[in-house]
Amino acid sequence: MYSAALDVMPTMSLKTVYQVLNDLKALGELKTIDVSKGATRFDPNTGDHHHLVCDRCGIVHDIDIDSSELALGRSQRQGFVVSNIEITFRGLCGDCSAGRTAKSTVRSIHTTPTKETL
Repeated sequence: MYSAALDVMPTMSLKTVYQVLNDLKALGELKTIDVSKGATRFDPNTGDHHHLVCDRCGIVHDIDIDSSELALGRSQRQGFVVSNIEITFRGLCGDCSAGRTAKSTVRSIHTTPTKETL
């Protein structure tokens, strides 16, 4: 994606891309998803939803789960006031569990440019 943008704006830096993404996050237009492996994804779906994350290829899928009945007891909260619930299921996607090699983490609907995908 970044390389395609460079064709249109050859002087654009990767720092500029991430600054814009972080600005959009600050405005509430994007959310971030921690997918481990040092990668953060930017999610344009700012509504309440949860995720499936492949531990091998990094693909991320949105899922809808009714988490409204999840609750922590007072002792489990340890003084925290819970404002949001984020559930992430981790495992292997269909391609990875079947032994097929993922083409790229760019398959993910939430992938943002990383040094590995540029």
